[in-house]
Amino acid sequence: MAEKSTFLRQNALIAILAHMDSFVPADSAHIGVNDKIFSRVGATDNITAGYSTFMVEMIETATIVNQATDRSLVILDEIGRGTGVYNGLSIAQAVIEHIHNVNKCRAISATHYTKVSKYLKSVKCFCVRIKEWKEEVIFLHEVVEGVADESYGTHVAKLAASAVAEVERMSILLSQVKHETLLTMQVLNEHKPHSNAPLHHSWIKPTDTYRKMPRHPHPHKPSCNSPLNI
Repeated sequence: MAEKSTFLRQNALIAILAHMDSFVPADSAHIGVNDKIFSRVGATDNITAGYSTFMVEMIETATIVNQATDRSLVILDEIGRGTGVYNGLSIAQAVIEHIHNVNKCRAISATHYTKVSKYLKSVKCFCVRIKEWKEEVIFLHEVVEGVADESYGTHVAKLAASAVAEVERMSILLSQVKHETLLTMQVLNEHKPHSNAPLHHSWIKPTDTYRKMPRHPHPHKPSCNSPLNI
């Protein structure tokens, strides 16, 4: 609804149009030359290869971090969403760190793990503007600098014509989860290790497993997100 994925695709398409010497939706634009454009967008499994949605996501992500150069453009849509919250958060942060520190290429990543912004001080964060009016949520489809402070999944469910009782139950459960999460974080902060590093870095350390993977695409890797050589 907020069109984050559309914004990612739009940037990749604009880069392709610019490389074709075509028109772009701007009064003027300065777009550098890209050797490759990588995309990790969407969610699908690979039944013939026996790969789950998360496995496909990790194979494609590994292909990106192993092949992207400092002249590449990378778009990532919700890396780590196919697993648990803590694992997903660690994966998202580790991948973004690698692209920023090792690949050193331009990248745009959309995520619901807003806590990543607390640990990645060297990247710029943007969000899509919304307006709350009379218990309704209006998506303005404007990208502004900053971090989103709320998720509106229950509002989207309401727009999808879910039963009123179902939406009300969602809201109640959401409030309970937020309260329990707040209490849990308070307890963790009281007992966290004596270190200057954030809690995430102290207890959850991303692995470098993906660095050991072969630099060639996996033979069963789906072709829908193959890099575009331009």
